[in-house]
Amino acid sequence: MVWPLSKYIWTCLFLGTFYVALLLRYVHWREPGNATRSYTRNVLHAMALLMFSANMNMSVKLKHASIRVIIFYTLLYIFGFILTNYHLSHMTAFDMKPVFLRPIDTWSDLIHSRLRIVIHDSLLDELRWLPVDYQALLASPSRSYAYVVTQDAWLFFNRQQKVLIQPYFHLSKVCFGGLFNALPMASNASFAGSLNKFILNVWQAGLWNYWEELAFRHAEQAGYAKVFLDTYPVEPLNLEFFSTAWIVLSAGIPISSLAFCLELFIHRRKQRRPQYERFECYDY
Repeated sequence: MVWPLSKYIWTCLFLGTFYVALLLRYVHWREPGNATRSYTRNVLHAMALLMFSANMNMSVKLKHASIRVIIFYTLLYIFGFILTNYHLSHMTAFDMKPVFLRPIDTWSDLIHSRLRIVIHDSLLDELRWLPVDYQALLASPSRSYAYVVTQDAWLFFNRQQKVLIQPYFHLSKVCFGGLFNALPMASNASFAGSLNKFILNVWQAGLWNYWEELAFRHAEQAGYAKVFLDTYPVEPLNLEFFSTAWIVLSAGIPISSLAFCLELFIHRRKQRRPQYERFECYDY
């Protein structure tokens, strides 16, 4: 539960509980109800307020509410609204995704995973121990290996898994930066200013992204890359998807109607029963 909700939501909920308890101590402690001067008791009631519990039956009269009471409930409403939307959005996104393994971020994770590392032949001579060619593995990558690639190769590699709900491959946190592609030229070159302006115009016009997308399509057509697709079945929604809801409605409506009629019959029978006034007996 900690992973999909992130640390900010849990921090907001944790600190908000003590904040609401503090406000309860100075707002409602004079009125009849569950709020008291005790801070520990108010913490429990604040948790019930924030979690929409059925036990938050505090008898508070707001007919002539003061300004501080209005401000308090306004802040409580805003906080509950934000927290509810954060919770629903994260839980909905979490329920719609299948459960995946945690990505490899450190060297220890890589060692414990026992994955074979595939590297370029220019880095080490141990390439002969690999089962297939390096370029063939990059063209049709296997999830049984960890790959060592440059920054440009990773961007191209990551483009292949763009349509996946959960990417197959992950850039480890132990990786740092990328190499800059530079064109050597003299410091007093006459075309330096024009080249800088051309590069800036290309980036601003979006031509660089267009060229990258076009290059990826050409590589896909040539067989050097392919788009990864999810392997688990994806089916469209139909009436069978709501079978549980239909069962609950078809069985719940008759049962609830029967219970309602039974309660109504018992109530009317009690009303028809003669009510005798109490009397006292005296002995003479």
